[in-house]
Amino acid sequence: MFSHHLKIVLLATLLIISTLSNTALFISLLLSTIFVPGYLIVERYFRDVSGKLALYILMSVLVSTQLIFLLSLLMGYSLATLKISVFMLLLPALLAKRPEITRKEVVEGAVFLILFLFSFALLYHSLWYDKGDYIVLTGSNWQDTPYHYEIVESINNGNFPPQEPSFAGRPLRYHYFVGLHTAILEKPLGYQPRLMLYLNSLFFPLFFLSVYALTLKVSSRTAALYSGIIAVFGWGFTYLWLFDAILSGTFDPKQSYVMDYDGLLNLPPILDNLLQQRPLLVGLPGLVFAIYFFISGYEEKKRNHILLSGIITGLLLPFHVLSTFSILVFIAIYLSAFVGLHDLKKELRLLLPFAVFVLLFIPHLGFLSSGAEFKKPWVIEYVRGNFVLHYLANLGLPLIMALAAMVVKVERWKLMALWMTVMLLFSFLPSFTPNPWDMYKFFLIAWIPLSVLSGQFLATIRRFRIVIPVLLVLSTLSTLNVVLWNLTDYGAASKDELQAGMWVRENTPEKAVFLTWPSIHSPPTMIGGRLRVLGYANWAYGHGVKVDKIWERVEDVKAAFNNPDDMDRVLEKYGVDYVYVGIEEIYNSRILNVVRNSTRLQLVYKEGWIRIYEVIR
Repeated sequence: MFSHHLKIVLLATLLIISTLSNTALFISLLLSTIFVPGYLIVERYFRDVSGKLALYILMSVLVSTQLIFLLSLLMGYSLATLKISVFMLLLPALLAKRPEITRKEVVEGAVFLILFLFSFALLYHSLWYDKGDYIVLTGSNWQDTPYHYEIVESINNGNFPPQEPSFAGRPLRYHYFVGLHTAILEKPLGYQPRLMLYLNSLFFPLFFLSVYALTLKVSSRTAALYSGIIAVFGWGFTYLWLFDAILSGTFDPKQSYVMDYDGLLNLPPILDNLLQQRPLLVGLPGLVFAIYFFISGYEEKKRNHILLSGIITGLLLPFHVLSTFSILVFIAIYLSAFVGLHDLKKELRLLLPFAVFVLLFIPHLGFLSSGAEFKKPWVIEYVRGNFVLHYLANLGLPLIMALAAMVVKVERWKLMALWMTVMLLFSFLPSFTPNPWDMYKFFLIAWIPLSVLSGQFLATIRRFRIVIPVLLVLSTLSTLNVVLWNLTDYGAASKDELQAGMWVRENTPEKAVFLTWPSIHSPPTMIGGRLRVLGYANWAYGHGVKVDKIWERVEDVKAAFNNPDDMDRVLEKYGVDYVYVGIEEIYNSRILNVVRNSTRLQLVYKEGWIRIYEVIR
C-alpha cells in the first residue's frame, strides 16, 4: 500500500513540475515516449518473451508518437499538446507491475549497452559534431541526415501537418514518424541537433535483439547470438575492395569503400544503413517483432500475440512503409505455404485479432499513395554483370552459409529459405518504389532470414569451433569499411552558415518559404526549420513527387538565380518570402547580379559570404 501511494506522489509531482518546467517536461517525454508504455504492455501481457528491453522501447515509440500525432491533428502541435500526452501516457504507470529481472534480462541489458556504446562512439564525431570552424556531418550520415534534420526542425517550427520541407506546398508523404518522435523530444529544449546522436544510438541495438529473439524462437541461444551479430555487422565482400586499395597503395582515407554505386559492390552494408536510414532503426526491429509474435501466436495458440503482431504492423506504417508491406508479405507466405486451407478456416478466430492493423492504417492511408509508378526491375537498372555474382559479392559469406543451412536442413529452414527467396526476387519485379533505387531495401529485408539461417549454420558446426570465429570475422569485415567512412570529417555547415540558420529561426515567421539553390546542406531549412521551394531533387523524387513537377521547379529555381525577370516570376509562383544567398548560390549562379537588379529584394541579413533578402510585397 505504501509503495502504491509513493508512486502516486512521485507521478503527481512529475506531472505538476512538467507543466512548469521545460526540462521536467523533457524528462517526462523521455519516460513516456521511450520506456513507460512499452514497459506496461510487455510486463503485463508478454513477460515471457525474449528481447524485452528492445520491445519496451519499440512499443513506447510506436504508441506515443501515434498518440501525439492524433492529438496534434485535433489540438495543434504545441507544448500544451505534449503536456496532455505526458499525462495520458504516464498515468497508467500506476498499474505497473514490478519487473522480473532474471539472468536473461541482465544479459540482454549488457548486450544493449555494448551496442549502444558502439553506435555512440562511431557517431560521436560524425553526426553534427562541432569541429571549431565548421559542423561535421560525415560518413554514413552526410547525405540523408540533412533531410532528417529538415523534418525535425520544420515540424518544431510550425510545419504541422507537415509539408515537404524541401518541396514547399506538397504534403509530406515520406514515412517521417521517427523524425516526429525526435521533434517531440526536442520541442521543450529548443534547438538540439545532437539529440539525434543519442536517439540513433538508443535505437541501434533494437535490430540485434529482435533478430536474436526471432532466431531463439526457432533455434538455440548460440544460433541466436550468431544471427544477431551477422544481422547487424555482416555483409558481403566489400572489404576486398578496401584491402586491395591498401595493398596497392591507392587507399584514400577520404573515400568511401562502403559501396560503389556504379560498380559490382553497389549494395550498402546493413551497418551503414542502420547508421543513416533513421526509419530503418524502428522499421526493421518492428518488422522482426511483428513476425515473431505472429509465428508464436499461431503456433502456440496465443491470440494476444496475434493481436500484438497486428498492432505493430498497423502502428509501423508511418515509421517505415516498406517494413509494414514486408510483414504482410511474410504472413501471406506463411499462410499459403505452411497452413492448409482447411486449417486456415479452422483457425480463423485465432487469426482474426491481426485485422486490427486495418483500423490503425486509416489515419495514414496517404502513405500508401505516394505517387509510385511501375518501372524497370532493379536487376536491370543496377546489377552489374551476372546477378548470381552480384548477389554473392554483395551478400558474401553469410549468403553462402544460409544456402549451406538449407542443405543441412536446420530448424525451420523451409520457412526462412522461402521468406529470403521471395524478398530477393523482388529485385526481379517491376520497381514500385518512387525512386527505383530504393528497391534495394528488399535486400535488407531478405538479410533477416539470411542472418537467421547463417547463424543456425554456425551453430550446427560447433564441433569445428576453431572455424566459427574465422567465419564470423569474414562475415562481418565490411564493418571496417563503415567505421573508416565514419572517421572522415566532411562538413555540413560553416560557422557563418550555422549563425545564419539560427538567425532564420529567431527572426523569420514559421513556415516562411525560402528560395535557395537545390542543395543538400541548406541552413534555412536544415537549421532554421523553414520551408524551401526546392531542396535536393532526389529527396522529392524518392518521396513520390512526379518527375515533371520536380524538373519544373529545378528549371524555375535556376532561372530565378540567373535572371531578374525570372526571379520576380518565381517569387510570385511559389509564394517566396525570403531568398537565401550562400556559397552554393554564388558558385552555381549569377545571383549577385540578380539581386543588384531587383527592386523586390531587401537585404535583411549579411555575414561573411551569406546574404538573406526579404521579398517586398
